[in-house]
Amino acid sequence: MVLLSPLRLFIARALSALTDAPAPRPQVALEQGEEDLKRTGIAAVAAAGVVLALQGEFLHEHWQSAMWATFALGYIGIIFEEVTGGESTTF
Repeated sequence: MVLLSPLRLFIARALSALTDAPAPRPQVALEQGEEDLKRTGIAAVAAAGVVLALQGEFLHEHWQSAMWATFALGYIGIIFEEVTGGESTTF
């Protein structure tokens, strides 16, 4: 009887799980891709917001534009929630 190390046992189980797993259906893959696209967009907007917030001079000089952008994003979020019926969850 050959004793397997924990790492080899883990790799063996992972490989067997991969070979036994069914192929994803095209519709499921498409839905997962859409969710990934939404998450990427939200992450990009959040990162841009953080960068702008850290640039204090830019924010100080363009405070009115920042307020309008915040208002517009909030309003778009409200419209999106109304269109989807509040059933869309991104995260």
